[in-house]
Amino acid sequence: MNLVIADSYGLKAEYLELISWGYHTTAYYVKTSKNRDLLLAESAWSADKEAKVGKDISIALYLDKKLPVPRYLPTKQKGLQFTLAGKIYRLSEFAGLSPLKMDYHVLGQMLAILKKLHHISPPATLKSKKVHTNQNEAHSFLHGDPTPHNFLVTNNKLSAMLDFELCYVGRIEEDLGKCIVFSWNYMHNRPFEEVYRYVIDSYSRILDQALVYKEALTSLQNHLASVLKHKDKYSTRTEWERDFTFTNTQLNRLKEAGRTLVGKG
Repeated sequence: MNLVIADSYGLKAEYLELISWGYHTTAYYVKTSKNRDLLLAESAWSADKEAKVGKDISIALYLDKKLPVPRYLPTKQKGLQFTLAGKIYRLSEFAGLSPLKMDYHVLGQMLAILKKLHHISPPATLKSKKVHTNQNEAHSFLHGDPTPHNFLVTNNKLSAMLDFELCYVGRIEEDLGKCIVFSWNYMHNRPFEEVYRYVIDSYSRILDQALVYKEALTSLQNHLASVLKHKDKYSTRTEWERDFTFTNTQLNRLKEAGRTLVGKG
């Protein structure tokens, strides 16, 4: 990694540490000789992934000066992403860590930045990925994956929103459902109903609450399917079993909560 950074960016990495791992992307914290904090993202190359990385960067550029987003560094060849040995790389300014010990203070800040995003006119290239009954309602700029992993916090203050690969135009309930359920996963046994109510009340506008719950349920069901699909990606069977058991337990709790919240589950 040190050679990749030196050869591609002309920067000397004094310190490098793996900080996050996903099914498709790995992130490294980099401190340079000039004391700059950077984030190097590495993804396995595919045509689809290359297009998504390009979308992520273009959306970040579009939102620059409107929201706290990553600022990508150009390579020596002036590109903001490059491919090497079957991997796609991009380097950005880095500040903070993902809030994987969630609380309402951080969640409130996540909702505030999401609300700002939802009120920004989306670029003309951004399309809806769903067929909505009422297309007039499906016009908001959505993040698509507003989970704690895609925010950074410094000194308990939100410093950046990340990863715009899944952005699309749709209904805000779609973002809020996913935000609720994955924030709840990191809130140490808080009742789902409590987190759900906090988000609904904090967003301060009339929402289709049944749709919010449906999106939360669908998101967790999809996550469980992903855990099953990527079983061989885990470093040990124990890690996979822990993730599977936790997700399955959360899904059962969510279904039970739905019977009270919206008469579903």
